[in-house]
This record gives sequence, structure tokens and C-alpha cells, in this order.
Amino acid sequence: MPDQRLFPAHFGAETVRFRAGLELGVMRYGLALFAGLRRLWPFAVTRPLVQVFKGLAGALGPFGSGRGGMSVTVTTPRAHRSWSLIAEDGDGPYIPAIPARALLRRSSLPIGAGPALEAITLAEAEAAMSDLAVTTKRDEVPTTFMLERVLGPEFKDLPDALKAIHQTVGVSRWQGRCVVLRGSGSWPRLLCAVFRFPPAQPDVAVAVTKTVTPHGETWERQFGQHRFKSHLSVESGKLLEAFWPFSFVIGLQLRGGALHYPVTAGRIGPIPLPRWLLPTSEAREFVSGGVFHFDVALLAPITKGLMVRYSGSLIAKERGDPLSPPDDLL
Repeated sequence: MPDQRLFPAHFGAETVRFRAGLELGVMRYGLALFAGLRRLWPFAVTRPLVQVFKGLAGALGPFGSGRGGMSVTVTTPRAHRSWSLIAEDGDGPYIPAIPARALLRRSSLPIGAGPALEAITLAEAEAAMSDLAVTTKRDEVPTTFMLERVLGPEFKDLPDALKAIHQTVGVSRWQGRCVVLRGSGSWPRLLCAVFRFPPAQPDVAVAVTKTVTPHGETWERQFGQHRFKSHLSVESGKLLEAFWPFSFVIGLQLRGGALHYPVTAGRIGPIPLPRWLLPTSEAREFVSGGVFHFDVALLAPITKGLMVRYSGSLIAKERGDPLSPPDDLL
């Protein structure tokens, strides 16, 4: 979609996502299967094949309806704002022509060719749909960040640099330097291999990418060329960190202006882990000199020997930084 290329530069959007689907699941998943087959076997889409699909779509027509819809959501650190419409009685196909219809109601038209960003206002678009079977709705709710749901009012007491790194609304990127230490012994080394923890390095560039998902946030850490990731979510007011198939409950605490991340419970798949099989997490985030710092030490279950310890600092990575990995969503 051109939106994914145009919106970031024009509106200053960090992340743009576009999704589309058909009303009937059999058509939606059938189309996805067809697209997958063409990626594996790039056969031509001929007129006879199109006629077959048209016939199948016509046969499924009685199971669908004349209703269609769309929604647009914009998320900022302050609020989630959404606008949606429902088109009834088969009026959905008229929606793409609404911008042209709105422009033709003006006394003068924009001159020149180019992307039609902000060519009309939302009020003009809604007025141009007034004679169609269309209803629209606007909603706005305050943005609530993942750690804010765990800490509650204490979240506002975090130092600014610590609060900023936990206020991701789409994707945020951070970079810095750190030191990585590794424990000795076969048991800690085996666990580090399972969780893909980084090798020991006295001074290495570190990058952290946080991506908001429907159920929480994915944190990807990159130490030099080595990467590992985990997914964090909130369940019953508690922070949960998952390294599939392992997941751990984090007893998040704010003490002395620093965030502490002790492991309090865990499971492998649906099976709870006994306390003697839990790793020990001596992890904290804090601010020094106005800069975000981290110090994470993980001790192996049973032996309590050091698995890995990494400590350093992070600052926000500017968009367009040549070190930034390519991202098709930008």
C-alpha cells in the first residue's frame, strides 16, 4: 500500500499498518492459500482462471451481505483516536470515490499531480457520504502503556528517561553500549544456548527494538550481530515475559527510583515450574546523569551460578539512522 510509504514522511508516523479482509472466512483464507501457492509456483492468472473464481464468488454470494466497513486508528502517547464507518445496502464500493466527490463540490480544485494527502477534510468526506447508507463513528480513549497497567499510579513517579523507554506506541528503537559477562560450567552454558543469550564481550554496541502487539510488546535485543527476543504482556495485573515455550511472572517493583524485575513464578507451556527450577533475576533499570541504564544478571536454577550479565546504557535511536535495520512498515 502506498500509505506505508507516504504517511511516515507526511504525518510523522512511526509505524503504518494496513489490513484488509473479505466478509466470508472461506473466501479470505482461500485467497490467502491461493496467494501462497503462487509464491511457490508462479503460474499465470489467466482469464479462464478468473472466470472460475468469479463463479465461486457468485455461488457464495447468498452467504454474505451488503455490509462493508473500515476503520482508521491513530495512536499517540496521549490517546487512541479512531474513526470508523459502516456501509449498508451494498454502498461500500462507492467509498473509494468519496474524495473525488468531495472535491467536485468545491468551487476550485487543487492544481497539479501528486499524492492526495490532506486534499480533503474529514468533514468534507462525511458530507459527501450523506446520501449513502453509511454511518460513521469517532472514539478517543487515553493511551495506557504496558508497564503503567502493572505499576498503576507509580508509573508517573518514574524518572523521565526511564518513563520514556516504556512509552512505546508502535515501534521504538534504542541504542547504546554494554558489557556482557557469561558464567562458567556446562549447565549455565546450556541454558544460555536455549535462551539465545549473547556471548561475553567487554564492550559491544547494543540495540533494543520494542514493538507493540495486540497482546503486549516484543522486545528484541541486539548485541553486535547476536540477537534474542522475548514477548512481554500483562495478565491479571502481573507482568509476564515469554521465551517460547517458557514464560515467567515478573514481580515488577519500583524502589528508590529504579525498576526491579525479579522472577516470581514460571511455566513451560501450561505446566507450572517448581520454585527450585526458576532462574533468579537480579535485574534493574535506573537513570544516571539523565540517561537510561540497565543491569541484568540471571542466575541458573538449582546451582544459582551466573548464566549471563549484561549492563550498559541506551538512548533513543533517531529515525533514518544508518544503523537502523530496514523495516517495510516504515
